[in-house]
Amino acid sequence: MSKSLGQSAIEYVTTYGWMLVAVSVAAGTTYSFVDFSCARQSTGFYSESMAIENFGVTSNGTLVISVKNDDYNQLEITGLNMSAPEEKRFRNTSTVIEPGSSKAVGLPGYTLSERCYEYDVTMIYSRGPLDEQKLRGTITAPIAPGPIPVPDAPANLTVEVA
Repeated sequence: MSKSLGQSAIEYVTTYGWMLVAVSVAAGTTYSFVDFSCARQSTGFYSESMAIENFGVTSNGTLVISVKNDDYNQLEITGLNMSAPEEKRFRNTSTVIEPGSSKAVGLPGYTLSERCYEYDVTMIYSRGPLDEQKLRGTITAPIAPGPIPVPDAPANLTVEVA
């Protein structure tokens, strides 16, 4: 005797239907516990000579970006520009990174946040005889712009009153 197509379909659903229900329940439960609101990521930093390894905020409110020098020349980062729709910040720096090593470059005035922010980042650097090179990319993270700290006066500063 041959089975009808409908009978085969019913037997298939009866046999394997429980598995589809179990997988759907497990996937739905997992999805409800995972927070996709703000994944920390850096994108667009394409260079053969340097790489962004990591980034984060220190306890004193400095956004720190770890940069690796993959070139055979010494690399000097001379500026860091961060811009978001409501904030633009720039810092002149002189961070020298030897070939094959990594160093952190920081920009003060940031804090951890519940909200997700996206920053356009431009690093200005010199490598060997090439000055004013630019590396651009985007950083997305729950890091908000905060108050910019006022630096302390130099220790050898004297004021004379006339």
